[in-house]
Amino acid sequence: MVCRRIRTVPHGLRKLRLKYPKPFLLSIAFISFKESPILILRRGSLKKYWPTLYEVTRACASAMNIPAILNLVVKDVAETMNIKASSIHLLDPREKSLELAAAYGLSEDFLKRVTILLEKSPIDKEALQGKPIALREVSEETRIPYLEDLRKEGIASMVIVPLMVRDKAIGILKAYTSVPRSFSSSEIEFLTALADISAAAIENARLNQSLQKRCNDLSTLLNVVKAIASSFGSPDVLNVIAKSATEVLGMKACSIRLYDEKTGLLNLAAAYGLSDEYLKKGPVTIEKSLIDKEALQGKPIAILDFANDPRVQYREEARREGIASVLCVPLPFKDKMIGTIRVYTSHPHEFTEEELSLLTMFAAHAAIVIQNTKLYQMVLRNWQKLVDEVLEKWPILTG
Repeated sequence: MVCRRIRTVPHGLRKLRLKYPKPFLLSIAFISFKESPILILRRGSLKKYWPTLYEVTRACASAMNIPAILNLVVKDVAETMNIKASSIHLLDPREKSLELAAAYGLSEDFLKRVTILLEKSPIDKEALQGKPIALREVSEETRIPYLEDLRKEGIASMVIVPLMVRDKAIGILKAYTSVPRSFSSSEIEFLTALADISAAAIENARLNQSLQKRCNDLSTLLNVVKAIASSFGSPDVLNVIAKSATEVLGMKACSIRLYDEKTGLLNLAAAYGLSDEYLKKGPVTIEKSLIDKEALQGKPIAILDFANDPRVQYREEARREGIASVLCVPLPFKDKMIGTIRVYTSHPHEFTEEELSLLTMFAAHAAIVIQNTKLYQMVLRNWQKLVDEVLEKWPILTG
């Protein structure tokens, strides 16, 4: 006889299944609480938060509009917990500050005044380590640099919960009260659940945007390759590469220069996004433009403050052009560097490895175009020479 295992479903779970879809219950249990769903659902203290969690989860599943989702989260936090306000701040790409992403119940004046720099705000930096921080008396906390702003806003208590993605914080969720309050464990669990749902939504949206950008980048690169294949040595393809590099990397401008070993000059071959005045600023020489000199040794060069870097030949002209940061990559052909390609930004920018890889790819394509052009011109010269020789001997051959 075969014994079958009988699985029973608790009464509380059966009732919740009737009200909420099973995927929602499982996502809340495993994504947010990372515990058994039955254990979570049997907690009576958390039942009042299920409608709010369901609303936010459904919004995350049906839309990729992150600002709208985060605004819904902070509104639901304030209304569900019956508190003064709530806000969400996301870590900037350089991980040096927390930028406001959504707020509810806070004045415009407060939001404009408060800037969270991690090196000056130990309390926020600590929250990013992965654990919630609850403060009953904000006025007694010495780790908050914007304490006076909180007092003027009428904030008495505050709880900070990190937004975690794969054990790494990407931001924080804050809840504020106007009277001193000790936050219960169920309230902190509720905020943690919302923070995790928000973090998952943000990460999914970012992955979707990244995937879409990669598809667009590949499409642009494919068009560049097609242009190279059908160019027959036309130097106009370099302008296509300069334009494509600017758009794919999201930069202000791009330029391509070829190195003339005889004169020591870097001659302009193509440009996109730069004014005629800047392009006519004067000759670029290998001795005075140290950024190009370094790049021609085979090393990519990234400059954060281009207009004030001593390696730059025309600093004042760059300042007038509104150039902030520059990435310069050599054009390789076999073991030789034949020129450089640069991209320019209008705001200070720290270039990423992905941006360097993309520009290196454009540099390789530009080098191919240059060599194809040289070969094409050589073939034309040889063909013309052959034709001239045949025409020169034609009377003898026909005489």
